[in-house]
Amino acid sequence: MDAENSFVTVPVLFADEPGLAQGWELGWQRFHHFDIAAWREKCRLVAAQTANTCGLSADLYNNRFSSAVDCLLGALPAAHRTMASHIAMEFDYATPQERQQDDRFGRSWASAGMGLNWGAVRAAVARVEGGG
Repeated sequence: MDAENSFVTVPVLFADEPGLAQGWELGWQRFHHFDIAAWREKCRLVAAQTANTCGLSADLYNNRFSSAVDCLLGALPAAHRTMASHIAMEFDYATPQERQQDDRFGRSWASAGMGLNWGAVRAAVARVEGGG
């Protein structure tokens, strides 16, 4: 015991024990601490960058932003993904299941025809493409 500095000297069992202890502490902080403000800021930045590439298309923005967030969520520990996805929903994040459901709805709506005569549409497109 070092009475002058009031700490106990403990023998090291393994040569790399200090490194293991430091690595454990860093890993614990990384996986047990979720910085909500930093994640919200990251979502804000991704949303702004995505909005600049999508014009005024809400569907395109939603798909691109949600895909980017999916990549970011994959890098987070599983324990933080639920909270992170809820925060991302503030910026119109949609889960892959929600996007798939929206795609199915859009395809079913389009296949209903919306009152269009698809034969006439194809003929008009052919005339425009053919120059006649």
